[in-house]
Amino acid sequence: MVKIDISNRTFILIGVLLVIVIFGGIVIAGNPAVFGHGLDQVNMPACAVGEALVKNSTGWGCGGSASNNPDYDSEWVYVTSTAGVKDFTHSLGVVPQQVVLMECGAISGTTCTTKIVYMGAKGYSDDPIFVNPVLMTVDSSKISVHIYGGLGDKWVWGYWMPPSAGAASCPSTGGYYGWRCDGDADCDCTTGYYKILAWK
Repeated sequence: MVKIDISNRTFILIGVLLVIVIFGGIVIAGNPAVFGHGLDQVNMPACAVGEALVKNSTGWGCGGSASNNPDYDSEWVYVTSTAGVKDFTHSLGVVPQQVVLMECGAISGTTCTTKIVYMGAKGYSDDPIFVNPVLMTVDSSKISVHIYGGLGDKWVWGYWMPPSAGAASCPSTGGYYGWRCDGDADCDCTTGYYKILAWK
């Protein structure tokens, strides 16, 4: 009867497996394309400075900004409550994923000199005051701010303060129930300045 030393065969098997694993690791480290494309073989798009490289359904593409800087900045634009629909042409080529509307009452150069009101896609109504916009719409070429005008209580910009803040200096009528636009260039809350920021 032939006796088989199982313990010796086990050690030999483990040794062979270790050799295979080590050799395979050396091959992969020297040539990562064995199991896919090496980095130098991927067709990378020519993204603009500040754009992020993103994975999409067809491969790789240029996505939103890799920083917090907006892809579009309209700068301050004069607006009145009779504007109806104010269009901001962004030329991004895509519908922005994020849009911010900033409202101001007076500017010096490119700087707002009043409080800046950050408004969402819809303004605020506190009868009889309505602070625009009614809403905003976007497409791949422009951002449209829909402005409700008419009577003097349909404001382009403004904000609310509690009674402890004291009387409003603007509008000239003294404000309404805490609503005001203090510091406004002409003390008329139905005129002001809008700035749009947008990100792809």
